[in-house]
Amino acid sequence: VEQKSTGFTYENNYWRQSNFELDKFYIKKIDIEKSGTCSSKYKSLKDSDWSKVFKKASINFGCYITMPVYDTSKAVSEDSKKLAEMFMEVTALMGASLCKEFWKDEKLERVHCLDKSLSFKPSGTFRKATMNYGIDAVNIEEIDTQYKGEQSTLSIGNCTKI
Repeated sequence: VEQKSTGFTYENNYWRQSNFELDKFYIKKIDIEKSGTCSSKYKSLKDSDWSKVFKKASINFGCYITMPVYDTSKAVSEDSKKLAEMFMEVTALMGASLCKEFWKDEKLERVHCLDKSLSFKPSGTFRKATMNYGIDAVNIEEIDTQYKGEQSTLSIGNCTKI
């Protein structure tokens, strides 16, 4: 559950500081083989020289998906509720991330997903960021039309095991 979400929105040739609506979302670990993205990234890391470094540092890898929590209480029926949940999970699978898992004394301490800029501790805090790095590389005249409404955000909150 996000507790604070702040950042910037680009409007009228200007970055305006903004506070954003707070979201709730699930973070779920899935089998690496369920996601082609995770599977191929994991295989290339496992076969590299880095695998020895990660093993010594007690770093493993896991595949994680994030799914927004939607209010399904207004669903017409249980079937439509289940269908909506299945759709969300399938959609989330497409955006699955291979993440580093940091372990200590056989206990998962924290997870860091670089491509999602998401870092969290199970039953602890999380940090999520979205940055639009390409904007400053664009011609200034194109920015206002091409990037209107773009946002860069930083969110913090707490994780709860379900």
